[in-house]
Amino acid sequence: MQRREIWIAIVWALALAGCAAASFFLLDRQTLEPVYWLSQMPPVYTAVEYLTTFGKAGFPILAFSALWLWGFLRRSGGLKQSAMLGIAAQVATGAIVWALKLSITRERPYVPYHLKGEIATGYYQSFPSGDAGAIFALAFAASHAFPRARPALMAFAAAVAAMRVFRLAHYPSDVFAGAAAAAAGWAVTLATFNWLDERKREPSSDR
Repeated sequence: MQRREIWIAIVWALALAGCAAASFFLLDRQTLEPVYWLSQMPPVYTAVEYLTTFGKAGFPILAFSALWLWGFLRRSGGLKQSAMLGIAAQVATGAIVWALKLSITRERPYVPYHLKGEIATGYYQSFPSGDAGAIFALAFAASHAFPRARPALMAFAAAVAAMRVFRLAHYPSDVFAGAAAAAAGWAVTLATFNWLDERKREPSSDR
């Protein structure tokens, strides 16, 4: 693992965290009504319903499992390693997201499908967006396997994460924070694998 990739991930995390902070003051409350109006338009509504499914944690896990199998069939150590990195990044990102969710209680924008009868389900777990974290963790890790596809992967992740705002499930700052958590999770994953790789390369000392 190159240390440069770790620092790039850290820069991403800091930049996205800055966007989350700016969004908290400039976008969150101001965009609710326009976004709700736009989300009711048939083309947008269809896109929201379709893209939202890719933000669930099961999709990245399935994608990286398929990548590992592909690498196994092709006998490609690089593809298998990228798949392992991707799954590890999902775990690290999920840990960061849930640590923040349980520490920072923030109400979600009103959405009927978060209510079951009269009991709110996850209503005070808006910050950060877990779906945004999952899809951006996928984008960071998949970019490691397919560097030339990085712009397309990041654009796809941004589109999927934005759907959480259009569904009024999250504020924009929640989505930026979820993406920042993904970048931090990716940095932790790279640093851990880099440390393990260096330990393997160290000559064993005789006692």
